[in-house]
Amino acid sequence: MLEGLCSIIKLKDLSCLQMTRSLIGLLTGSIFFASLFNGVAHAQEPAQTSDTQLRGSFRQGFLKGCSSGKTKGIKNQLEFCTCLADAYNKRYNGVTLNAISVLAGQSGAKGPLLVDVMMTPERQACALVN
Repeated sequence: MLEGLCSIIKLKDLSCLQMTRSLIGLLTGSIFFASLFNGVAHAQEPAQTSDTQLRGSFRQGFLKGCSSGKTKGIKNQLEFCTCLADAYNKRYNGVTLNAISVLAGQSGAKGPLLVDVMMTPERQACALVN
C-alpha cells in the first residue's frame, strides 16, 4: 500500500522508506489519539460543543499522541507535533476536526495514514523547521 502512496506523491525508494519509518512513529501516536478522541467525541454532541472546545480537544489529544512517538529526522518532536496541530487547526474547523478524528479512529491504521497523506504539504513544512 505504501508503494502506491509513494508513487502517487512521486517519492524515490529511499525517500519512501524514510517516509514509511516516520509514518510508523507518527501513526502509532495518531492511532492512540484517535481511539481516545473517538470516545470523547461520542460522549459530546458537536452541536452542543463550541468550535473552540472542539479545536482544543483535538489539539490536546493530537499533541498527546504525536509527542509520545519519535519521528525519524525530527530534532524536536514536541515542536514538530505542535506545528502539525496548528496546521490542522488552520485548515479545518472544530466540527471537521471532530469528524476526521472519529472516522480515522473507526478506520483503524488506514485512517491516520489517509489523514497524513492529506496533510503532506503541512507535514513537510513542519519537518523542515524541526
